[in-house]
Amino acid sequence: MITNIPANPALPTNLTRSFPLVFVQDLDAVKAFYSEGLGMPLTHDLPEYLQVQLTPAGQAGPELAFMKSPAPPATYSQGFVLSIPVADADALEKKLDAQKIPVHARASDKPWGWRSVHVMDPAGVVLDFFHVMPA
Repeated sequence: MITNIPANPALPTNLTRSFPLVFVQDLDAVKAFYSEGLGMPLTHDLPEYLQVQLTPAGQAGPELAFMKSPAPPATYSQGFVLSIPVADADALEKKLDAQKIPVHARASDKPWGWRSVHVMDPAGVVLDFFHVMPA
């Protein structure tokens, strides 16, 4: 499996689950719907990024993430993004290059504390392979 990469001891422990990331134009409306309307807990609430827990607070369960649509929006117009934790996004990027798998977006730091690299599958689903950056 391409994501079998030894853990990097210099990096914090990663999240242990994957979750879908949906690009939106109006993040405030999405936040109001899930948080105020449905009463779902927010696990991450940033100006450009929102993550919602779909189960009651304190219970393990699925989460759904939203991000303001990046520019240009056409770059991610098909499908959605699935975020997948890996031991080291940079090492994975090298593996992707070696396997001749086209990289959609090179490894970069995100304001919410991730470093991630993107590939797009033939159906338009973007796979966001990430690791948590040191604080």
